[in-house]
Order: sequence, then structure tokens, then C-alpha cells
Amino acid sequence: MAYRTKFNSRNLMELAIEVMRQSVPEPRTDGKVDPKVGAMLYKPDGTIETACRGELRHGDHAEFTLLERKNRGNNLDGSILFATLEPCAKGARKHPKLSCAERIFLARIKEVWIGIQDPDPTVARKGIGYLIRKGLTVHMFDRDLQEVIEKENKEFLDQATERAAEIEEEPVKVALSPLENRLPTAELRDFSDNALETYRQRAKIADVVGSDAFNRRLLRQGILKEEGGVLVPTGFGFLLFGREPRTVMRQAGLLGLILYPSGQSERREFDEPAVMILDQVEKWLKNKLPNVFGRDQVHRQEGPALPFEMVREAVANALIHRDYSIGGAKDTLHINIIKLSWPYCVIPFTMKFISFES
Repeated sequence: MAYRTKFNSRNLMELAIEVMRQSVPEPRTDGKVDPKVGAMLYKPDGTIETACRGELRHGDHAEFTLLERKNRGNNLDGSILFATLEPCAKGARKHPKLSCAERIFLARIKEVWIGIQDPDPTVARKGIGYLIRKGLTVHMFDRDLQEVIEKENKEFLDQATERAAEIEEEPVKVALSPLENRLPTAELRDFSDNALETYRQRAKIADVVGSDAFNRRLLRQGILKEEGGVLVPTGFGFLLFGREPRTVMRQAGLLGLILYPSGQSERREFDEPAVMILDQVEKWLKNKLPNVFGRDQVHRQEGPALPFEMVREAVANALIHRDYSIGGAKDTLHINIIKLSWPYCVIPFTMKFISFES
């Protein structure tokens, strides 16, 4: 039942614990212990409302009951939430259910007081981290009150800690990108021999392209992966050396676009393996970028406005550091050549990179 009171964090923590003790356990046959959880909402006008786990329906989280069942449609802007247990994190509930942390953020609550962290591996620090990243102010209950919550939830905490320990004992394979895995349908023969030879020469590798030693090198570098005794390309490998990368990965390649002072434009698609693109860009831009005149010598000299090494470096960084997990998005090299009235301008063109959905 809602009523008004002055804000006193200690009193409200103690009230949340009293509500926690009213939690209704869910009938279970799997031996899993549910936590006792109390939630308390302090609204800007001093009104407070409470809810506990299972209060209105078995298994319903306290935050869900409080925000969705008791305050659905109400304006909760600026409210403060007290919860005796860390709210479940994004991804912890089966789709399409939202986690309690997401519901708290979507309710526009500005501040959250949390009793204890949940050691369950699906939640541990993730709920708190989510709220902090979303800009909410997060506090923890006073230590003596945390001990009260821990004591009354001992069975649940013991089980959750055991689940976390079991996961820690399992070997963990960390993949920084899905492109580290095998690319479906791709085979080693789909690599471009020219791209591999270009790489071999520039890296000064003595091993011959296609030899066992050369392939072992690619395997160690994550370009290839071994599955059932067969070497197959990874996503990164296909981006670098695939004969036609965009046939499989639409986000591969580069689009070049030059805008001339006359208003005309020139477009060039670079669909080659990534290791070949830099050379192709250099050939394309040769004699297209304007030169400038230098008078620091006895004779006037004409030369490029920008050393092409810097252009290559910019293109390489754009190709390397872009997010290839965005399907269909491709880098664009956009060059705008400027019409000059003063011939000694240092760089008579601008260059930028844009990622867009192709």
C-alpha cells in the first residue's frame, strides 16, 4: 500500500528488508532455491510503494511486480529504487522477457540502492554494470544490512556460488569476433593466389605459397582453422585473401568516390582481397589527386600535396579498424578536390571515411 514519508536511506533500506521477508517461494521440484527479494520505490512526491518476489504470482521478480504490475503506465521519472538483491542483467531472461535492470532503466528511475550482489553467473555484477553504463547512480546497502540479507538468503547464495564455480572450472574460449571462426561454405581453394603471393613477398616469407609450412603459418595467424584434419578459411582469412570476398561478405571491400570542382564525380568499387586494395587505391588515385608547387628550392618544383604513404596509412587504418560484424556496411573513401585561387595551398583536397549500409 502506498504512503508518504521523508527520504531517509537507512530507513528505506530497512523497509526493503522487511518486505524481502514476505517473499513467497515458488513451488519447485528441481531443488533450486529462490532468493528472497524485496523492492521499494521512493517517488519524487515522497510516496513509497513496495513489492516482494512472488507477491502476486509465483516466480515473478520483485522489481517486475513493482514496476510492471503495480506501476504500469505511471510516470516514475526521478524515482529512487531500493532492491535487496542485484537486479537480473540484460540477457538473463528468455526472449522476449526484459531483465529487471532493463525495466529499471526504461522506467527512467534515476537512482538505485542495492542490497547485495548476486553471485549467480547469469547476473553477477552484470546488472549493476548495466545500470551504471546507462547513467544511473548506484549505491550499496550499509554493510550490517548486507549481512542480514546474506544470512536470510544463505541457501540461495550457496547454490549460486556453486554454479559460478562450476562455470569457472570449465575451459573458456574467448572469441573477440565471430570472424575468428570458420566462414561457412568457404574453402582453402577460394583464396586468391595473387593475394597470397603479394603477402608472402611483402612479409619476406621464404615458404612457398601452398606449402605445408606456409599453411601452418596461416593457421597460427588465425587466417586458417583446422576442422576434421582439413584447413578452412576463417572470416578474417577470407577478408584478407578471398578471391571474391563480397560474394560471401557484403561488408567487405571499399568504395572510392571523388568529387571534382566541376561537380562531376568518379566512383570505384574495390572488391579485391583486402591485401590487394591498397595497391589498387594507389593506382586509381595516381594522377587524380592535385599537385602543388614548391618554391623552397632554386627551381619551382611540382609534387603531390600529400605523400601517398599517408593516404595508404589512412586507408589501411579504415580497413583494419572498422566493425566487420555490421553486415552490409562498407567503408567509403570520400575525396573532395577543392578549386584553388591561390596556388600555394598546402592540401587542395579533403579526404574522409564513411561507413554505410550498401
